[in-house]
Amino acid sequence: MLADDVKDRIQNTYRQLLNSKGLTPRYGQRQMIAEIAKTLAVLSTSDEIGPPICVVEAGTGTGKTLAYLLAVLPLAQELGYKVVVSTATVALQEQVILKDIPEIIEGSDLEFSFALAKGRARYLCLSKLDMLLAGSDSLHAMMDLYGEELDNPNIGDISLCEDMVTELSAGNWQGDRDDWKTPISEENWRPLTVDRHQCTGSNCSNFHNCCFYKARNSLDKVDCIVSNHDMVLTDLVMGGGAILPEPGKCIYIFAEAHHLSF
Repeated sequence: MLADDVKDRIQNTYRQLLNSKGLTPRYGQRQMIAEIAKTLAVLSTSDEIGPPICVVEAGTGTGKTLAYLLAVLPLAQELGYKVVVSTATVALQEQVILKDIPEIIEGSDLEFSFALAKGRARYLCLSKLDMLLAGSDSLHAMMDLYGEELDNPNIGDISLCEDMVTELSAGNWQGDRDDWKTPISEENWRPLTVDRHQCTGSNCSNFHNCCFYKARNSLDKVDCIVSNHDMVLTDLVMGGGAILPEPGKCIYIFAEAHHLSF
């Protein structure tokens, strides 16, 4: 059974949110919160059990995101678990990050930290950046020697690379493509990033300053992580803990679960 203090936190937070938005309780939403909380209550026991699973189907307008977050977060915080919310679409991911979670924090006393988990392809590879800039130096040396314009199709936008170095050095940018001051075209971004097959991990000379691994390590410090099905499943296939926190201390919420493919 749920501890009384956890039960009270769930009930009080739900009541506060309804009052802050001027809403009345919905039967389906309350039922969803109760079923999820009841299913996960076994995590607080010391008995050796398999992972509890709760499958919920609810119609549009039920308030599913609010329900599963309220049911899971207080218990997860009590037991030291991370909450991983996995979505199938970018639209729902943005809704959770930009709307649903901020509304819970602003409309209640429930305090928790959250972050959006992204794959390597969204982060700058410092080794790729070094290679591009080194290639630019060689190209300029050849131009000085031969006194003619030379074209290297693989060199990329060197002015962009130099600007990135400046922003990284000043601490104004952490290597996240989505946080760059202007949109970066795929043509200019592709030479600057790697996938998991190209990444050499701890063998890389830039490992300790790696933009992706710094972002990955920061996930261990937040209560709730929003990701997508592909990333969560990839992490689990790799044994867990490679991209996201260790599975043994995570509670997974698969929104839009009908999109999951195995």
